[in-house]
Amino acid sequence: MKAFIVSLCIAFALILLIAFNAVYINKVANELISRAGSTSVDNYNELILLWEKRKLIISLCANHKEVDKIEEQIILIKNAAMSGNKQELDTARVLVMNYIEQIKRHEELTIDNIL
Repeated sequence: MKAFIVSLCIAFALILLIAFNAVYINKVANELISRAGSTSVDNYNELILLWEKRKLIISLCANHKEVDKIEEQIILIKNAAMSGNKQELDTARVLVMNYIEQIKRHEELTIDNIL
């Protein structure tokens, strides 16, 4: 009986961890997308700072290739914002938003992701 109770506790803890992960990734992804979607240079600096703070936890939860793609695009955003290249900035901004959406989709609680 003790083993059954322990198993239930472990299963419940795992379900809570999965749900927390989905909620956390969704929240962070929405913050990153809102920062990337704006056109102000200050918001790009905020995007870079937010990414640096959240990158470690996101890399624990998400695919490393996707995290690396976001990192590359944020570096391109930084360089384009510093150089003033509007076309490169817009391209990097759209790509980083797409990659963040992709991580968000992969981490949400759906039947496809669970199975």
